Amino acid sequence: MGGSEAHPDAGVIEATLESRASIRGHPDELSHDARQFLQRRIARLSMILGTISLTFLLVRAIGGFLAEAVALELLHVSFPLHTAACGVLLATWLVLSRRRVLSGRAIYAADLISIVGSSLLYIGMGFYLPMALRPDIMLLLILSYSLLGRSIYVPSAWQRTLGFGALIALGFVAMTVSANRQGDTSLSDLIASLFGLQVDPRHMGLGLTVFVQAWWWTTVFLAVSASQVIYGLRREVSAARQLGQYELTRKLGEGGMGEVYEARHLLLRRATAVKLLRPELAGEQSIRRFEREVRATAKLTHPNTVTIFDFGRAANGVFYYAMELLEGGSLADIVQLAGPMDPERVLHVLHQVADALTEAHEKGLVHRDIKPGNIMLTCRGGVPDVAKVVDFGLVKESKGADVSLTGDNSLLGTPLYLAPEAIRHADGYEPRSDLYALGGVAYFMLTGEHVFEASTTMELLSLHLMEPPPSPSRQRGGPLPDGLEALILDLLAKDPADRPADAGVVMARIEACGAFGEWTRRRAARWWHDFGPELAEGHPLEAPTVPTMQIALSNRR
Repeated sequence: MGGSEAHPDAGVIEATLESRASIRGHPDELSHDARQFLQRRIARLSMILGTISLTFLLVRAIGGFLAEAVALELLHVSFPLHTAACGVLLATWLVLSRRRVLSGRAIYAADLISIVGSSLLYIGMGFYLPMALRPDIMLLLILSYSLLGRSIYVPSAWQRTLGFGALIALGFVAMTVSANRQGDTSLSDLIASLFGLQVDPRHMGLGLTVFVQAWWWTTVFLAVSASQVIYGLRREVSAARQLGQYELTRKLGEGGMGEVYEARHLLLRRATAVKLLRPELAGEQSIRRFEREVRATAKLTHPNTVTIFDFGRAANGVFYYAMELLEGGSLADIVQLAGPMDPERVLHVLHQVADALTEAHEKGLVHRDIKPGNIMLTCRGGVPDVAKVVDFGLVKESKGADVSLTGDNSLLGTPLYLAPEAIRHADGYEPRSDLYALGGVAYFMLTGEHVFEASTTMELLSLHLMEPPPSPSRQRGGPLPDGLEALILDLLAKDPADRPADAGVVMARIEACGAFGEWTRRRAARWWHDFGPELAEGHPLEAPTVPTMQIALSNRR
């Protein structure tokens, strides 16, 4: 494991992942991230070129006004062609700026239309400009800026850039030949005099055409070279994203100890989530805690706990572990998207999470950070609404733990879900502290609100310590199934002794609730059909919206 190089700077890794999205292969084979990145880059280039074109269009109109010939300028055939070229660029920008990611074919077509389409309209404009304005030189500059700008902004294989240059050249040759047949040889005479040449005027137009085309193909050569260099650099940087047998593809989120990336196994081609230890936390104690997190989670085999696949350390010292990729959303994402959940669904989710905690607690592990952001809902094996408990970054072994690694001199967790005993004593975490947080999660699922909210952290902690929890049925505005409200309020009891004895008791009480089992697979499948596509537009394993808190406690002994 972990024999390949990986850059230790998470910021560089994130930038690298963005760089990965290059035009490679058939448009139908582009990944979602590649299409999103490419669409964003083409939109940005079209906006810049369109804005420049619009500026010169306004200059033409203002110049006509100042010369008292605005009608003549606006009615000249070159003006609508200039307007059309500007419109193509700005329309491309507007279409590609939409939130929805287009297909690979549509993005490729937009790339072609924005550069080649606008260039051909500019070339058409050049046919109608007088030779005194040197349309061939003017168009040479416009087309050069467009093609070189594309080679810088848009990741592209060099063959595609060459193809664009060749397509533009077809019209540009015709325009330069037409322009240089008009008989204005002032520039030709200047060039000839510089070299001390006597040139037959009949051949001057041909010479100028060759001269302008030579500069155009020089531009094409530079653009192709730029595409090849940038494209090659992107591929080289892509190699730096490899961690052991895993290739990182995009950042999904971050937690207290590290970043989480989507990845794939190079041999199995299996989608995976990879968590990296934050470089700034890579001290000896942090590394030991990171390893302990992996080993603690790897002990758990419950189907409602995230599965650990692998663990490794890259050659340059980056620590990582690979786990199953959960495509779906956290409870925080789902409630934000669709509002409070039906009570039957809340019971369904609570039962799964309590079942996962039963195994963890029986193995002497306390999660210490149960919250909506750390419980994912996904589909597994065709079964919708499978709950997964994730992020055991704050997990504590309740028996035989190394005190120096569990952060016992700190208050760890999320303030909105901290049990009173964990607030009073830094070492006060116990299995029933997880149950208190589970009661807060149930309250959030039912009402869309946290049990307590305050303007400051200290005020929030005081509410956890002193204030009785409000009635979830009153907050929801309707009755709850038999036994559900009593269970939530018992889970939120200030004294751990007043809570259910363990997660197994919680499961039994859930099963005794009147509506348990009414959230059927058909109902769950209907919900995922209605909301799943919108949820999929977000990121799996999204960073929690509620920050994890770590406060040093110097006098809590």
